[in-house]
Amino acid sequence: MSRLRDETLAAYLGDLDAWMSGAWRGSGVETVGIALRSASGSVFTRIHGDDTLDRHGQGAAPLFRIGSLSKVLAVASLLAAAQRGLIDLHVPLTRHVPELRFAETSPLAATTLADLAAHRSTMAQLELTALRRPDGRHRSPIQRMSEAQLFTRMRRGKVNGAGRGRRVFDYSDFGIAIIALAIARASRCDYATFATREVLRRGGVAGMYPTIDALGPDRAGRVLRGHAAPGLPAGPASPRPLGVLEPAFGALATVDALTHFMHLLLGGRLLSPASTNRLFQARTPLGAAARGDAYAMGVARFAVGPVADGDACFGHLCVYDGFCGFSAHHPGTGVTMSILMNATAATPSPASGAPREPNPGGFVRGVFHQLAQIAGEPTSRPLAAGLPKPPLWRRKSP
Repeated sequence: MSRLRDETLAAYLGDLDAWMSGAWRGSGVETVGIALRSASGSVFTRIHGDDTLDRHGQGAAPLFRIGSLSKVLAVASLLAAAQRGLIDLHVPLTRHVPELRFAETSPLAATTLADLAAHRSTMAQLELTALRRPDGRHRSPIQRMSEAQLFTRMRRGKVNGAGRGRRVFDYSDFGIAIIALAIARASRCDYATFATREVLRRGGVAGMYPTIDALGPDRAGRVLRGHAAPGLPAGPASPRPLGVLEPAFGALATVDALTHFMHLLLGGRLLSPASTNRLFQARTPLGAAARGDAYAMGVARFAVGPVADGDACFGHLCVYDGFCGFSAHHPGTGVTMSILMNATAATPSPASGAPREPNPGGFVRGVFHQLAQIAGEPTSRPLAAGLPKPPLWRRKSP
């Protein structure tokens, strides 16, 4: 697949921007941020509907809570620590976090940090009573959890699913918290310091914060609130601290900083080739097997366009605390794109009155599919400005 020319990409993005300027209105979403980086280095960033710029000046881009996209940074930090010889990814995790003890019969006794990074463990079984409802969704609000509380819950928790450990995807926030603790033990500094110094600063990424403490009080006013849809409680003016769970879903970033980080990471410019390759080894099935979506370490492979085409992007979804979004890299065109919104709920569709919700993952994958089509056309400029836009909303799940 050929890479997009800058003028072609500019024509597409100009059309997209004009459409987006009105698409969010009346949706229950106060702010939508979109950022894109191309293989040639061109950058596109737009914030729609935000008043933070008016309050703080044009240089103060708003900060979103990036939810589970935080996990990508945690896994990147884990791989960076492994590159330095601080961590062995393939020994039992208790070697790196000795405070944990499991019975020999527990599936977790042989679980490694690599297993946790790919969500191949029974760790999630320990979370059901602590963080999640029986349907798997987060309880709200999640209270701050200390290391001692985490260890206590893990020791007392009932571990089910013996035999599933390394074959079945089982999404775990506790697992990412353990990864961050392992990094802290091995590096002799706190996780946020290591992630900032060894990953973000090395890539020149500014405007991304691994934890709330790393954010600092002077930037708190730039953090967008969460839920904004009519009938839903407004989120906090500043983010709630989550303690040991922050590496799993508590990081903050501007939409451009997130896109810059993902572009460097998945473009092979943050980690060694061997470590970067681990991010693309998506072997654990994710969701409906027919689509071919699968999870690797820290990121997932998502189909782009018809499954038969075999085209895919690599990235992560976030839905947490009134925020939702999606960030991914499309190897075919060399483009990385993110969209972040400050509401996980939306008003009914103006046309049908049916409940609807944001569809950030489908929207970004749809953009990638269109960009791939444009790149394959001999005369792509007219096509770039005339395609119907991917759906930003979808019918709300029951």
